[in-house]
Amino acid sequence: MPKRVLAAGFVLMSVVLAIGNASAQFLSPPPYIAVYFDHCHTAVESAPTYPSTPTTPCPGAGVLDTLCVVLHNAAAWVGAVEFCIRYPQAIIWLGDLETQPVTLGYTPCNSSNGGISMAWPVPQNGWKPILICRSLVLWICDQCDPVYFDNRIIVDRHQLSANPYPQYTGFPAPALFNAIGLTSLICATIPAEETTWGRLKALYSD
Repeated sequence: MPKRVLAAGFVLMSVVLAIGNASAQFLSPPPYIAVYFDHCHTAVESAPTYPSTPTTPCPGAGVLDTLCVVLHNAAAWVGAVEFCIRYPQAIIWLGDLETQPVTLGYTPCNSSNGGISMAWPVPQNGWKPILICRSLVLWICDQCDPVYFDNRIIVDRHQLSANPYPQYTGFPAPALFNAIGLTSLICATIPAEETTWGRLKALYSD
């Protein structure tokens, strides 16, 4: 068999394997951080490749509540996490609960620290959902009036970080990993927003 045929076959197989590996990577559920309205932090889990947006109506003005902040699909032992949350006008953030002893800052993006940086004394199992903390909030909406339609709770990058994504560290090697920040909706009137292929590719190319 001519050498050029062997070479062509090798190149073809390499391309097929590369495409297969890339497809498998992009079809895997990406790591993401979400804010859930239910205390079991399982609200509106959906498609096998990406979750739907968690949603809730307004429970009533003056209602004290806790929101669950959860890291999913880390696929590693997790030592620390860094991000911030943008809270909408329908709720007032009062504090963060169940944070770890080594914690700098608070979850709101407009806090003086630009977000929260938190490390666990014992590495967390990232092959399961990790409850990062709970946000104590006060609801100020009585019902879903138009002013509260599609109020968004957005998980964003730490405001002092140059990286465009929320991040977490692996263990024992302190490698940094990107996570997608989900948007949760209050009084939703629009469909759940899904991540585009471009955003996923950008995440995995960093």
